[in-house]
Amino acid sequence: MLYIKKSQPSGRVINDISRIKTEHKDLLDRHSSSFGRKAFDYLDKSLIRKCLLREQHGLCGYCMRRISEDNTTIEHYEPIDKNPDGALDYENMLGTCDGGRTIDRADWVDGRHILCCDAAKGNRELTISPYDKSHMDKIRYSEDGRIYTHPKDEALERDINEILHLNGRDGLDTSTGLLRGRREAYRSYAEKMRRQGRDLSRAYIERRIKAIESQEIYPEFAGVILFLLKRKLRQIL
Repeated sequence: MLYIKKSQPSGRVINDISRIKTEHKDLLDRHSSSFGRKAFDYLDKSLIRKCLLREQHGLCGYCMRRISEDNTTIEHYEPIDKNPDGALDYENMLGTCDGGRTIDRADWVDGRHILCCDAAKGNRELTISPYDKSHMDKIRYSEDGRIYTHPKDEALERDINEILHLNGRDGLDTSTGLLRGRREAYRSYAEKMRRQGRDLSRAYIERRIKAIESQEIYPEFAGVILFLLKRKLRQIL
């Protein structure tokens, strides 16, 4: 997971939300999840996806897989079932991958369809938030691709493991191969750093971090790469 700095949506999104609030005020005034969803469905989703992709640098807000305008799910961080009035709140919207919903049965893990991200979360509420920098500063990765927190935060790890399934489920990887993807990203970049050896100076690492964080589109699983670089930076006196 990566910290997402929520930004102002485009003027077109702001105008579209304002239009729906005016034209479908009768739906919103009912303060009902079903009517909130109906109001949300009137929005121009393509405009919202563009804004979410820009502020998330092209990555799923939970797992850091690559997403695009064609496959981005607009997730309500606080579920509409829990907060119908947040259905049109851009601050409550997050761009996510499909969580494995469209994975063919032949590609399931040991015959099991292990969903992740929004597809696994459903209508459950989260403690962990990609909008909370203090949460994201606790995120760590192990060489086997596992995501965990340091210092250990049981509430955040419950969400990671039991709600979002970012470490798979019952010892198996997700249908989207999250553990495999993070493991490959970790080992590939760790090997790259090892080959550089003494050339891996503090100045070089700082330049690499800045270069990655300034990219419009982040590399897939960018959090793993940034974790390795920042950990190495702390080790250099």
